[in-house]
Amino acid sequence: MGISARQKKLRKRKKRAKESGGGEEGGRWSLCSFCGELGDVESGFQAGGKPQYDSFLPRIASKLEVVRRLTRDSCREKILKQCPRCKPYFYYRTDYEYLAGGSEDEQFLTRLTGEEAEEYLAKGTG
Repeated sequence: MGISARQKKLRKRKKRAKESGGGEEGGRWSLCSFCGELGDVESGFQAGGKPQYDSFLPRIASKLEVVRRLTRDSCREKILKQCPRCKPYFYYRTDYEYLAGGSEDEQFLTRLTGEEAEEYLAKGTG
């Protein structure tokens, strides 16, 4: 019985964290049981009427806490999120393209460095 891809990914991150001695890159978050399975960048794509092309963000992405909505009254979302356990920030954004044969929707989730998160926190809603 082999190990799953998720387990392999987590083991790789744990090894990288141990070798790096912690810090933001590959540090405490890589050991987090909540957000540790998320990569630095995750994305999802859905093509209306073409389910064979659909991909989705990992489920855990929807469980990150909303810290601040960075857009007002927009169907293209930009949201600052945070892991409730180990506290790194994530930038979540959506995009879409309206097509007569079926719209295309995209979602992106990016793990932020401390500096990047501070910039979004300072900006407020825009």
